[in-house]
Amino acid sequence: MPNPRPLCAVDPCTIPNRHLDSCEQRDTCKGCLPGLAADGLLLCTHHARRIGRDALTLAARHRQLALVLAGTGQPGGERTTGGDRNPNVNLNLRAAAIRRDIEQLLTRLARLITSQRGFAWPTDTATVVTERPYGFIGPMPARLVARHTFRVAPLARLVARSADWLAADSRAAEHATQLAELARQAFRTAYPTGTRAFELPGLDGERYLACPNQIPDEDRDGETKPCPGNLWTIMRRDGDRLPAQIMCNHDDEHQWPASQWIKLGKRMIKHVTEATGAKPEDPGYGYSTVEEIMRTYSITKAYIYKLASTKGWGRYRHPDGGVRYRRDDVAATLAGCAGQG
Repeated sequence: MPNPRPLCAVDPCTIPNRHLDSCEQRDTCKGCLPGLAADGLLLCTHHARRIGRDALTLAARHRQLALVLAGTGQPGGERTTGGDRNPNVNLNLRAAAIRRDIEQLLTRLARLITSQRGFAWPTDTATVVTERPYGFIGPMPARLVARHTFRVAPLARLVARSADWLAADSRAAEHATQLAELARQAFRTAYPTGTRAFELPGLDGERYLACPNQIPDEDRDGETKPCPGNLWTIMRRDGDRLPAQIMCNHDDEHQWPASQWIKLGKRMIKHVTEATGAKPEDPGYGYSTVEEIMRTYSITKAYIYKLASTKGWGRYRHPDGGVRYRRDDVAATLAGCAGQG
């Protein structure tokens, strides 16, 4: 009986390590079974999530490309009016073009969302002082005014919040393809010498290291809430224009250069210590309970005991009772299994 669910609208979309019955090169094929669209969407779950991720990535790349606008490696600078070259002008035209494309794409998607979903356009708050009347002596009162903003970061957050809606739009495949392709172009332009990115592991049994910063709470005026992003570290080669840094995948303004890593580490350890009461010198520090592993990796208790026995996980019997397993051994075995049922 054929499957009634449609295929993912992104072409090509295949499931890794899954093959068609007619596949004759399974040893070398990375996957040829087409992906199915998620319920109510035109895209599979992977590409639907990529819409929100790529939108936030473009906001980060837009800011990073600003650091490589100066300098193209071409002698004599760029051409100016009259056909001459100005030796004082050295502009990376590709970086400028990619930044313009990012602004145009996010603005177009934001207009589509606000016009069809009825959402308000993102705003910024500015302090305005009324012009002093003629002959008036003294200060004028200042007032806060909300204005429409075209900054990339708020537009990207608006698009990311409507990722599922865009995945159900009739042009979902076009939206997903444009965001992904522009993100790849921005990466190659921002990091021409190559770079390596690693997702940081959590400190308290969590798979990912949560961002320690606070962000404004959109539901409650004047209040803040913990940032929902995770931290990544970006390592670059020697001679790169950009420094190595740790940054959040939710807000590109949450970033720490290499000179602040030790200070950030102490801050994170202090936060975990205050929340759990654990200390690095405690014997049980660095170990996770069975319940924490079940919650993080969505696996059963019986499967945890089986893996601990067959993979040789380090174990520690806590004085309060119960066995805890070494987090590094757990993460090495279950890498890529977080959130899977």
